Amino acid sequence: MMTSGTKASSFLKIGVVLFCFMCLFFATYMASRYEHQKTKTEIQVSKARELEEKIRELTTANKKLLHIRAALAQEKEQMAEEINTLREKCLEFEGWKHTAEKEMLKNDLTTNQELADTNDVKKRLPDGEEKITSTNQPVIVEKGNSTLTQPDTITPGKRLEGSHEVSNGK
Repeated sequence: MMTSGTKASSFLKIGVVLFCFMCLFFATYMASRYEHQKTKTEIQVSKARELEEKIRELTTANKKLLHIRAALAQEKEQMAEEINTLREKCLEFEGWKHTAEKEMLKNDLTTNQELADTNDVKKRLPDGEEKITSTNQPVIVEKGNSTLTQPDTITPGKRLEGSHEVSNGK
């Protein structure tokens, strides 16, 4: 038979044990919650560090790209200047080429104007009875810096190869 004091003490013991288990479970729960929060914080900190590292990498890459862009812009300007210089030289060359062509045409015109055919030469020869032979080559006059060939000499009474006989006025 148990007395009421013993009953109370056994209830008290059971209550104390239950309270201890409840405190133990509460402490375990709080520890797990703390660890979970700590893990979350560590994950967030590591993500923040990764993002900061990526930001540094991207900043470095951006700086490199800006330097490359500046170098390319500078090179583009230099190439544009070279192109303009070459265009000016090309225009100078084209101008020189056109000037040379004009001079050649002018020289051709003066050469053509100064050519005299064999009939003009015959008119200038003194009247004589001898036969005159010619090669029907035009007389070319030397003009300026250009060197032009002289035709074969016309001699009275002498026959040249490839020539035909012409009588003087008869």
